[in-house]
Amino acid sequence: MSRVNLSQITSLNFEADEYTTGRRLAPVAQLQCDKKEGRSACEQYTPESIHCENRGWDAYTHAVQWSCSTTLPSNLKLGKVRVNCERWEESGPANEVLNGSCALKYTLVDVSNRSDDKGSTFFAVIFFAILAIILYNLFCGHRRDSAGYSTSGDQPPPPYTPYNSKQPDQQAGQNWRPGFWTGLGVGGAGAHLYDQWQNRDSHSHSEDSFGRHHGSSSAGPSNTYESTTSYGGTDTR
Repeated sequence: MSRVNLSQITSLNFEADEYTTGRRLAPVAQLQCDKKEGRSACEQYTPESIHCENRGWDAYTHAVQWSCSTTLPSNLKLGKVRVNCERWEESGPANEVLNGSCALKYTLVDVSNRSDDKGSTFFAVIFFAILAIILYNLFCGHRRDSAGYSTSGDQPPPPYTPYNSKQPDQQAGQNWRPGFWTGLGVGGAGAHLYDQWQNRDSHSHSEDSFGRHHGSSSAGPSNTYESTTSYGGTDTR
């Protein structure tokens, strides 16, 4: 066993089911997915390896910075990463570590549900905007129809409407405006569409009898894979 300065380590390769070396402390797994920030994503997939490159010393955090890359299913992205190494001496310099003692703590982010959430929000905004317009036309239109002229006092009488030779059905078509039944019908149609959207969303995020959340039948890691990269610093233990 030997010590090494972190600044001298150009790259690290972390393997699944492999353990670090240990001198003061017991060896730990090289790859550690943080389930506190993404338990479901960690359970979906475990990368076979993650490769990290030394990107230099950060004067602000006083630690070596790393860029870490791996290949994951397209619905998962590499989140936070943190290289964690065992100090050679517990009270010694933080950059003097045991050779082979470094592990990687990381998180996985499931990006498959983000588009669904945005779509649900957009649909809800459109639905309530249309509903507000319908209600405005109903109440304000009714107030305009019920408004009249007063002939009391010194107010002059209203002008008489000249005779219109157009047919009654033509006049009715020109004077038509949304009424109660129109608003009720449009509102009912909107509510039906909104219920269908909610039902689709509930099917894709259902619960079993034990209260555990499950996705749709296509939930889980994707069949396509993409390279993903994240950046992080260094901790010691």
